[in-house]
Amino acid sequence: MKIILTDYKSVYRITIFFCFSLLVLLSILIWKERIFFIDPAFHLFLMIKDGTFPIQVQRFGAALTMFLPIIGIKIGLSTTTLALLYSLNIGLYYAFLALLNIKLNPDCKLAFALFLCYTILMSFSFFWIQAELPMGLALSITFINYLDKLKLKAWKAPSIFCTLIILITCIYFHPIVSIFLVFLLVFKYLDATTDKKTFTIGLLLLLSLVIVKKLAFKTTYYDINWMNDTLANLKLLYPHYLSNISNKQFLTNLIPQYILLIPAILGIVIYYIIKRSWKKLNWTIFCFFGYLLLVNITCNKIMPLFHIESFYLPLAGILSIPLALDVLPSLNKKILISVMLIFVFYKLIQLNNTYKIVHKRLEIITNILHKTNKVEHKKILFASSQLPMDSLIITWPISYEVLMLSIMENKQNPRNVLVLDDPHSRDSLLTKPLKEFAGTFKSIPYSKFPINYFSFKDTSSFVLWSGPSFK
Repeated sequence: MKIILTDYKSVYRITIFFCFSLLVLLSILIWKERIFFIDPAFHLFLMIKDGTFPIQVQRFGAALTMFLPIIGIKIGLSTTTLALLYSLNIGLYYAFLALLNIKLNPDCKLAFALFLCYTILMSFSFFWIQAELPMGLALSITFINYLDKLKLKAWKAPSIFCTLIILITCIYFHPIVSIFLVFLLVFKYLDATTDKKTFTIGLLLLLSLVIVKKLAFKTTYYDINWMNDTLANLKLLYPHYLSNISNKQFLTNLIPQYILLIPAILGIVIYYIIKRSWKKLNWTIFCFFGYLLLVNITCNKIMPLFHIESFYLPLAGILSIPLALDVLPSLNKKILISVMLIFVFYKLIQLNNTYKIVHKRLEIITNILHKTNKVEHKKILFASSQLPMDSLIITWPISYEVLMLSIMENKQNPRNVLVLDDPHSRDSLLTKPLKEFAGTFKSIPYSKFPINYFSFKDTSSFVLWSGPSFK
C-alpha cells in the first residue's frame, strides 16, 4: 500500500487560524458560562480580593493566563469586565502558543499537534478554564518545538537560559506535565534523523529539574494525596487492575465523550505498521495505555465528567504528536480536508451539547441569587439536598459564584450564600452577627476586601433556607 505525501501545510494553517479564532471569539461570547463553572469564579474572587495571582498548590505557570484581569484590577475596571478578560486571557494563551509554534517551525506540524492536543477531548475542558494541566501540555509542545529549532545552531548561554525557564514553567503547571514531556522528548528522539543530542539533553534537564524540585521544595498536599492514592490503589487492586471502576467509567463514556480516540489510535497503528516504524508505534501505544491505566488506578472511583476529562487530556496529547507529525501529512489533501471538516463539525456539536449542561448550571446559580434577593435576610445557609445536585455537580464553588454574580449586578449588595451537606456543621454562623464573608473554606473579615469592589454592609447572622427547593 502506497502512502502519498501531499501539501498538508495549508490545511494545517487554515484549520489552526480558523479554529483558534473561533475559540477566542467563543471565550468572549460565552464568558459567563466559562467563569461560573466550578473554579474560575473562586480564582477571580481571590484575584480581586488580594490584587495578585491566585496560585494554587504551586501551579505557578497559571499566572500566564491571568495577566489581563490582574491589569484590569490595577486600573479599576468593573467586575464584569474582569471576568470577561479572564475568559479571554485563557483563550488568547492557547491561540498565542499555536501562532508561536507556527513561527518556530513553518511546517506547522507541532502547531497542529498543539491544536489536536487541546481539542481532541475538548468538552468540559473548554469551560473549566482554570485547569492547569492543559495549559502545561500546550507549553510543553511549544518547548519541544523550541528544542527542535535549537538543533540548527550551537547551544549558547541565552539559549540554555531560555530552555531552563520554559522547562521550569512547564513542570510548575502540573506534575503530570513531566510525564507528557518524557513522552515528547523520547518520541522526538526517535523521530530525529540527525542531531538527536538536543532531545537527549532536554530529557536529562527535565529529569534533573524534577529531582531538584522534589528534593529542594516541599511537596504540596494535593500531590502527596495523588501519590498516596496511586500507591494504595496499586496494592488494593492487585492483580485486577483492568476491572476497576474507573476503567468501567472510561469504557461507558468512550462513545459519547471520547470517541475520537478510537479513529486516532487506529490511524496511528495502521500507519506505523505500514511504515514499519515499530519504535514509534511501541512508544506511543505504551505511553497511551500506560497513562490511561495510571489515571484509572489512581482515581478508582466514579468522578464527575468535567474532572476526569482533565486527567485524560494527556491521552489526546500523546496521540496528537504522531497524528500531526506523521499520519495526517500522509493523506491526500482532499481526504485531509474532509477529515478536518468532519472533526471541526463534530467538536462544535459536542461543545454545544456541553454548553447546554454548563448553561443550566449557571441558570440555577443565577436563580439562587435572584430568589434570595427577595428575602429579608441576606446571609443564607442551604442544605445541598435543597438544590438540584445533578445539575450543580458540586457545591463548594457556589458561595463564591453567587457573590461574584451579585457584585456584577449591584456591587452595593454583595450576597453571602453557603451550601453544605450538613448545615448544622456550622451552627455558629446561625447564632452570632458576622462582619465577615463566610466562604466554603474559611470566613474572611470585611476589612480584608477592597471597598471599590466589595461593599459589605450586612452584619447579621445566617439563617437556614426555608423556601422551596430549587429545580
